[in-house]
Amino acid sequence: KFPIVKERHSHIEDLWNLPVGALEGNETLEEGAKREIEEETGLNVDIAGLIGVYQNPERPSGQNAVKFIFKAEKTSGKLSCPEEVKENKWILLQDFKQIPEEKLRDKCSILAVKDLEKRGIIRKDPIKYFGGI
Repeated sequence: KFPIVKERHSHIEDLWNLPVGALEGNETLEEGAKREIEEETGLNVDIAGLIGVYQNPERPSGQNAVKFIFKAEKTSGKLSCPEEVKENKWILLQDFKQIPEEKLRDKCSILAVKDLEKRGIIRKDPIKYFGGI
């Protein structure tokens, strides 16, 4: 079971999505993922590993999107719906697969769920960080 969110933003309003978002400041990928999950669901999580990396170079906006989708485990909190999303809920894997594609924000979540089923997580420490040039 995992949380999904119904988007509020005008161009993607009423479409279901995994909790995702952009990095802020000097956040690591894991810090950004944890923050976005908390902001969109009220849940605090630990990152269990990477499910996959997904790129969409053909977005209608013309921007290129790269999404790192992590498997996370709830550590605390209760599912709650903030202002930035219209709705959120817990969903079972088999129920997620029944959502019609036109009701999803993009194919990324479909691919991530298939990868999770097929491969599980790639590794517990998927990203290596380094500083400098």
